[in-house]
Amino acid sequence: MGVTNHPEPTGPAGLVRIGPTPTIGSRAEASGADLKAMERAMRTATTATTATTAGLLAMATTALAGGRPSFVHEPYVVPASVGAVSASTAATSAGASGMMQDDVDWSRRQREIALEEMWFYYRIGVGATDRGSARFENFTGSDFDAQFDSPGLLVSFAIGGRYRLGSQGPWGIRFEVEGLFGYDQYDRVGRGGGPTVSDGDLFEYGLSANIMPDLKFGRFSVFAGGGIGGSIFTLSDASPSDYDDSRGALSLQAMAGASIELAEPVALYAMVRYRTYSNIHFYDDSDIRMRLLSLDSASLEVGLEFRF
Repeated sequence: MGVTNHPEPTGPAGLVRIGPTPTIGSRAEASGADLKAMERAMRTATTATTATTAGLLAMATTALAGGRPSFVHEPYVVPASVGAVSASTAATSAGASGMMQDDVDWSRRQREIALEEMWFYYRIGVGATDRGSARFENFTGSDFDAQFDSPGLLVSFAIGGRYRLGSQGPWGIRFEVEGLFGYDQYDRVGRGGGPTVSDGDLFEYGLSANIMPDLKFGRFSVFAGGGIGGSIFTLSDASPSDYDDSRGALSLQAMAGASIELAEPVALYAMVRYRTYSNIHFYDDSDIRMRLLSLDSASLEVGLEFRF
């Protein structure tokens, strides 16, 4: 289709501009060109959007590549630095545990050495005593024999220590302080087997310092020794003369026995002992002296020993 030139007023002066006037065909061509331009713009925008999305996905993929994606099912590999730290920590813990065990072993060994070289103990025992016979002498010509009923009672308590002799070996020596209590019943009879004059009770309270070498074989020990001390005796006599407590007497004793450990701090022991005394003097209410002669005793004793 062609273009027809029509005059067109341009102002009040009536001037006319001669130029092309658009027709229907020209308007259609213009609309098609606009659509093509819009399509090109939309393609350009789509291409830009696609590129932007691809870039964002690439950035996200790159960021997730440095960590452990939660949606990827694969075993987790511990970084080498973490493994080195864990190995170092395990080695340190093992070393500390080993040092602690060494300390425990050393302490136990030192205690064993101390127990072998020296230990302290106390013991408690009870025994039966046989005193046989003795003689009462009151310096008035009226001497009597004392016939003791058997067995009598003996209770002992001692505290002491044991020291090993030499750097090694079974030999050792014990030092202890011992307290004793004894009880016996007797009949006072005429000399030579005469009639019984009276009967009574004899009580002994003694203190002794003992020394006893010993041999230790594992849990089993044997010992033997002696002691020196003093004793005080009291009489409960049915005779007309009421004799007061004694003035005391020197006492000597010999002992031998054996012990076996029941547990680490406790041992069971058995012991025999023989005790002898100097003359024992008593005085009655009139200050008349009587003495008890030949008062010896033999006893068998069992008890427990506790180390500390």
